[in-house]
Amino acid sequence: MQEIRLPQMGQSVEEATITDWLKQEGDPVAAGEPIFVIQTDKAEIECESTAAGTLRKILVAEGEEVPVLTVVALVGGTEEALPDLAQYAVPAPQSAPETPAPAAAPLAAAPAPAPAAQPPALAPATAQAPAAATAARNFVSPRA
Repeated sequence: MQEIRLPQMGQSVEEATITDWLKQEGDPVAAGEPIFVIQTDKAEIECESTAAGTLRKILVAEGEEVPVLTVVALVGGTEEALPDLAQYAVPAPQSAPETPAPAAAPLAAAPAPAPAAQPPALAPATAQAPAAATAARNFVSPRA
């Protein structure tokens, strides 16, 4: 029995949906013959069989989304016994778990702190100090 896998379509494609089976169970299949159609987030693609024989078992139904390299069908001889199908259980897609966003607490209007009163003699000197510090912090070299 030979396995037909969902092909890797590119580095960014991690899963795809089988939209159409072009062959049914019991149909003869040639290697390189289109056997099913997939839909990714980028394109719809016909996928070819990698084995020749009879399509013995379709493991993924139309409309199912599965990760790449998942075994989607089995091809073999008509008299060949099917293996235990439990080993081909389709894994669930690896989507991010949905967790509800925490409810935003209503913002209470907090009173603004009162500005500290400065003696009039110190006000001009302290006003110049932050301006000098800001100018020193914002220096950009010509090489930047």
